[in-house]
Amino acid sequence: MINLFPDNKKRQLIRDYRERRTIVGLVLLITLCLVGIILMTSFYVTLYMQAKSLENSLAINESEPAGLKLKDLRQVADETNRRSALVLEQPAFVLSDIISKILDESGNNIVINVFSVEEKITEEDDKQTVIFMSGIASRRSVLVDYVEKLKQDPMIKSVDSPVGNLIKEVDNDFSLTVVLKNL
Repeated sequence: MINLFPDNKKRQLIRDYRERRTIVGLVLLITLCLVGIILMTSFYVTLYMQAKSLENSLAINESEPAGLKLKDLRQVADETNRRSALVLEQPAFVLSDIISKILDESGNNIVINVFSVEEKITEEDDKQTVIFMSGIASRRSVLVDYVEKLKQDPMIKSVDSPVGNLIKEVDNDFSLTVVLKNL
């Protein structure tokens, strides 16, 4: 049908077609750019808010003590010993020495995250001091050596280390139950 038009009209139609095609292409390109800008802006805002949230939680965690420090733990243990000695009117063994020894033997390759001391009454109506601890050992062999050192301590009756502590070779999460001898 275009063959029936004169030459100048044909050129005009081809030029108009190219202009329309260029305009449609530019509109699509601009739309694509705007959608990209909107998506990137929302992504940026989300990341910015998460970064601020993490900074705030880090600031809160740094301002609050992460737990009892070694000195605080020794002070609490000494205070507990003093009170229990007054109540029981018996000479109590120094729990802080045992705790210090347990923490000192852990060395640099073992990090203890949770440390709990409980006094339980056994079936024979004896009082038994039990220490629960968990943390991370850098290597399996370090954890095994640590457990062996604890078992050799004369103040410790038994050390319970579940088999699950030995699953991984490095960065072992562990939990131990240490039963102290009645002194």
